[in-house]
Amino acid sequence: HTKVNDKHYKSAISEFEHVLRSGKTYSVNVIDKFTKDNVIYSPDGTCSPLDAYYKHFERYKDLVGRKCRNDMNTMFEHIVILSEEHVAWLEQKLGKKRAKREIVKCLKTYSKNYAKQFKFSECGFALHYDEGYTDKNGNFKRNIHAHIMFFNYDFATKQSYLRTLFKKGINEVTGKTNELNPNFVAIQDLAYESFSRLKFKRGKSKLLTLAN
Repeated sequence: HTKVNDKHYKSAISEFEHVLRSGKTYSVNVIDKFTKDNVIYSPDGTCSPLDAYYKHFERYKDLVGRKCRNDMNTMFEHIVILSEEHVAWLEQKLGKKRAKREIVKCLKTYSKNYAKQFKFSECGFALHYDEGYTDKNGNFKRNIHAHIMFFNYDFATKQSYLRTLFKKGINEVTGKTNELNPNFVAIQDLAYESFSRLKFKRGKSKLLTLAN
């Protein structure tokens, strides 16, 4: 399965440090010896997702003529959770290196299509293999997931769309607010389309937990 969660930030630097493992990680879920298995990707012309974020930040300032407002959610983080059992199956079938390359390809496709459909600017992503827990038999159970980072601005239309993304809208039949945000349903569809060639199944639609 693939499952998706969202977070958005006014101050993004501390989150980048955690995602990129650029500082000391105090999380008990991070096993340092597996950090070497992680993958960091950023768009062409940048050296890291944080560098991409700063470049978007400066481009915004040049275009608008001022810095981003203090109350602007400048960074939007999208977390894609991958089934450990299915990743293990892919690794057995393709080998670990090839399986990882194929997952990265799917993440690139997803990030690109997500940015295009929902009008954000890509910053790249970090694919984490180093989080999880050790069971009673001493086996490390991986929580395999990717942090996909976006700058909350579309330079083509010169607008920010994060607030629009979170609007549930009105059900045409009942006249009441939708229980499920149709954008989030579309996001699950997009994740499935991006990963289906590796035979991942679609995650169930759900009300996503959001954090500031």
